[in-house]
Order: sequence, then structure tokens, then C-alpha cells
Amino acid sequence: MKFGFLITIFFSLNAMSYRPTVESLFRNGSNGDIGQNSVVANFVLKKKEIEVDSSDEMLKEQPKEFSYKFIFGNEKKNPKLVQASYLGPTITPQKMFEVDYYPSVSATGLRLGDEDYEKNFFYSLMLSLVNNQGQMMVNFLKKVGVDVKSNTERVDKEQLYYLGQYMKYLKETTEEEPGKNPLEPESPEAQEKIKEVMQRPFLTPSPLVKRVKEGQDFYWELKTDKAYARFSHDDHKLLELEVRTPQGVLSAKCFNYILYGNEMQFPEMVLIKDLSGDEYILNMKKMTNFQDSPENFMKRITTYKKHISENETEKPQVSPSLIL
Repeated sequence: MKFGFLITIFFSLNAMSYRPTVESLFRNGSNGDIGQNSVVANFVLKKKEIEVDSSDEMLKEQPKEFSYKFIFGNEKKNPKLVQASYLGPTITPQKMFEVDYYPSVSATGLRLGDEDYEKNFFYSLMLSLVNNQGQMMVNFLKKVGVDVKSNTERVDKEQLYYLGQYMKYLKETTEEEPGKNPLEPESPEAQEKIKEVMQRPFLTPSPLVKRVKEGQDFYWELKTDKAYARFSHDDHKLLELEVRTPQGVLSAKCFNYILYGNEMQFPEMVLIKDLSGDEYILNMKKMTNFQDSPENFMKRITTYKKHISENETEKPQVSPSLIL
């Protein structure tokens, strides 16, 4: 009980000077807390129609609309992912053509190569918007040359040290052996040092994040020569994102966040542009989080593989450039 109270007071004091970091902005602040729950997201990804040379019959016949089920498992620090792929706009066992399991959702865990910019961008975006995690996006931005730091790299090391010492003091102190409170030293010099350290923001503010005003509205923006992102001010909803890679520009625009279930929010539509300039429309159909178990999580893979063996849907030759 003492520990929870301490953490609440500590971060309440630091909130007075709060400015979001890049990683914090990419945590979809409009979503409720997920904790160790699993998160399921059912969505449709449709390629926008373009004029195709009439002689290219094979390209004309390729499907333009796919559905996906992403299930993130969060019982450990790094989430895992089951990805089921369906042909067409509906998620049914009869239309499933592939199921994949990734034990860790990261560039390494997804087995992404150095030049898999489109897939790295997309999975970083989905991890951010669906699973409230910004670390993969930070790593992706680093990869393309943005001088950005993770929250772990921005922690004030001195504050963390004193906080650790104080928690140790609370754990070990008793009425018989009260011990010495490390936050209340005897010398005036040490007291002044503690005061100065504890008044600093726990996370060093990022110089890349600026608060901007447009009309009557305020926004948070990340702006460099390699990346631009805009978020709503109060709840950090991602509104638009553009990343310049060595192979070209990737972008995403989010429209009209809506509520799924009791506490999950996602844009009603996300417009994504890949390196070729092709545009995809992402429409979320279902998103929720639920209590799960490692056993049930893995059983779904067996069930999905059974669906594939029983249906006649063939894997298409061409899939969206964004998807593994």
C-alpha cells in the first residue's frame, strides 16, 4: 500500500512539468489500460482502386481487399502476436488462408530485414494504436535516422536511484528499526541536492516534441527532416504520420476515433500510403481486450490451422505490401 501511494505522489508532483516524450505519444492515450490482457483487432485492409493497364490482366485480377485478425498477448513484457489472414472483407473460417505466430512483436521478432520499411512502419503503427506501445515505433524512427530516445533512455537516473533507495527504506523499516529516510538527509547541502533532483521531470523532455496552436486548438508535434507526426493535445490521439526512408516516404492519416467496447478507441479509418505510392484504407471492425491464458493463446493457432485445412481458399499471389 505504501508503494502505490509513493508512486502516485511522485508522479503527481512531476506532472506539473509534464511534456510528453515521443514514445509516450505513440502509446494511444485514448485507450484504456490493457495490463496483461490479450488484445484482439479485426480489420479490413483495402487497396484503393487505381487505373491499371488493360494488358496487365494478372495484376487486374489480384484481390484488392483482405481481412486480418491480430491477437496481441501481453502476459510478458514483450507482446506476442497471432496473425490470421482472410481473403475478402469478412472474417470467416471459410476465407482464412494463412495463420502466423510471432513470439515477440519487434523488428527482430517479426524477422524484418533492414529494408522492410513498409512492414516495420505498419506493425509499429498497429502496436501503437492497438496495443498502447510506442517502443517499436521509436526503434523504427531511429532506423531511418531520427535522433529520438526511448523512455528508458530518458529516465532521470538520479531520481531513479533515490526512488529505489526510498522504496528499499520503506520495505526494510520497522518500529524497532526505523532506519534513515534517504530523502531526508541531515546536512542542508544534501537536503538541497535531494530537492533539486526530485523537482526535475522524471522523464527528460524530448526537444523533438513541440506544442503548437492552430486556430483555437493545441496539438503535440514531432517534426524533423526524416519524420513528422501530429497528435491531439489532451489524449495523444495520432492524427497523421509521415516518415522519410531511404526508399521513399511512408504515411498514415487517422480519421475520427471511435469507441470499441468500453475502453478501446481506434480511428474509424486509417489511410496508409506505401513506398510505391499505393494507398490502403484500414477499417477496424472489432477491437477489445480480455483476460487470457498462455494455453488458450496457443490453442487458437491449432484451431486456425484446422480452419485452413478444411477450407478451399488459396493464398493469393500478391498481398498488401504492409503485411508479413
